[in-house]
Amino acid sequence: MTKNEAIGHMRNGVKITHTYFDKKEWMMIKGDNMVLEDGVVFPIDEYWKYRTQDYWNDGYSFFKQE
Repeated sequence: MTKNEAIGHMRNGVKITHTYFDKKEWMMIKGDNMVLEDGVVFPIDEYWKYRTQDYWNDGYSFFKQE
C-alpha cells in the first residue's frame, strides 16, 4: 500500500509494516505521535523527516503477528 494509505490506517490504530522492516517491526499512530513496536514514541513529522526517498512512498502492508 502507499504511504498515504498506510497513514490513514495507522491513524485508526492499525499496525503497519514496510518492505524494509524486520518481520517483527511495526508502527502505528496515536494522536500526533508515531509509536513503534519497541515502545518508542515521537512526533509524526520527525519520523517522515528522514524518510524522503522514493521507496518510502510505497511498500507498506498490515502487520501480521506470528
